[in-house]
Amino acid sequence: MLPMNNSGRIPIVTPEILPATGKDYPAIWRAWAREAPLGGHELREMAVERLLACLEKEESLLDLSELNLSSLPELPPLITTLLANDNHLSSLPELPESLQILICSFNLLELLPPLPGSLKKLICSSCNLKKLPSLPDSLEELTCSWNPLEGLPLLPMSLKYLTCTNNGFESLPALPESLLTLICSKNPLPNLPDLPASLYSLNCAECQLETLPDLPESLNSLICPRNQLRVIPALPFNLDELNYLENPLLQFPILPPSLTSLNNSPYEGGAAGAARPLTDSAADWFPAVQQRDIRERFREITHETNAGIFSEFLDRLRNRYADSKYETFRHQVMHCLIRLAASPGLREKLFMCALETTARCDDRISLSWNNMRIAEMAYTVEQLGTEQNLGKMISLAREVFRMELLTEIASQKIIQIRHAHEHFDEDLEVLLGYQTELQHALHLTQVVPGYVFLHLFISDSRRGKSGKNAGSDGRKSTLPGMA
Repeated sequence: MLPMNNSGRIPIVTPEILPATGKDYPAIWRAWAREAPLGGHELREMAVERLLACLEKEESLLDLSELNLSSLPELPPLITTLLANDNHLSSLPELPESLQILICSFNLLELLPPLPGSLKKLICSSCNLKKLPSLPDSLEELTCSWNPLEGLPLLPMSLKYLTCTNNGFESLPALPESLLTLICSKNPLPNLPDLPASLYSLNCAECQLETLPDLPESLNSLICPRNQLRVIPALPFNLDELNYLENPLLQFPILPPSLTSLNNSPYEGGAAGAARPLTDSAADWFPAVQQRDIRERFREITHETNAGIFSEFLDRLRNRYADSKYETFRHQVMHCLIRLAASPGLREKLFMCALETTARCDDRISLSWNNMRIAEMAYTVEQLGTEQNLGKMISLAREVFRMELLTEIASQKIIQIRHAHEHFDEDLEVLLGYQTELQHALHLTQVVPGYVFLHLFISDSRRGKSGKNAGSDGRKSTLPGMA
């Protein structure tokens, strides 16, 4: 006959197999199971089964994850790994001194108990932690992302892996020399501390960084898009992966020959052999009878900063729009190249736009061309605007305004899509889709005639209608400047 209050699912553990702690763990755990809140759908009996099995078999791993638990009972004393993630815990019990791994992510924790001196790995992401306790000297890995942390405590000298994304803090403590990986993206960090000589991987995307510290020679991966960087420091000779997209760079550093991934795309070797001379890539846009003259115009320009990247952009743009139906567009490019050869200021602006095109993506090429046209129109208004050509300058300024406003509208659309589809990452297609689909309605004379994934974007019929209503007719639009 089963003891009273035993449903038949919880095995009985005899006193002979209990550790010499003086505590009746089975009784403690069964009492905890009986105290489960009504209607909470907690799987406490299953938790007790796992606790008893762990105690009886002297197992080092205790898995209490995904059981809908609001609390944990006293823990067995000999475990080295505790999995308590994906519950509704607002607190944790005292942790055994033997514990080496604690995973408690996706809970309601605001504080953690003191951490045992033997702990090597702590993963506590997506809780509600406002501060962390002192970290033990033994800790090698800390993941604490998506918590409203005020900051990080002193980092132990043994730490090798630190992941602290989306926490909201504005500074990092000194980094230990043992650190191999630092992932601190999506924090409002104006700067980073000095990087240890041992660092192998750095991801600081979507912060507010204006500068980067010197990069250690050991660095293999640097991910730093969507910051405010104007300069990237010298890149380590053995760097394998680099992403610098969406930074207002003034100059691009020399790419190491070891690089195999650039801006999320495969990259074959370093910069030295990546692009043809600009004299060739520019001349190839023109008929044979004009090519000699074009090569002469670009002979000195080919040695200017970022000319190689612009040359690669021209080759890829020419391949993208090689079909005869794009003849009008190719003439537009030719006229732009002639103006470019005559204007150092315009070259500086358009060469910088080309920095965004190193990803192997045809739509990125198309969008970069549109950005170059915006930059050239703005440059023309700034440099050449006079009372004599006021009408033409106003027309150019209006087109620049429309393109910039479309970017804002596309950004709002992207936010709406991400609310419905958390992992949506086709921002490029949304923006380019607006520009391409509305070029006639908004009289956008300088955008590319089409793009690769247009058929995917057209499926959202409401998008086109809302964009046209926003500014297709300057007399009816509620948005100023769309005339």
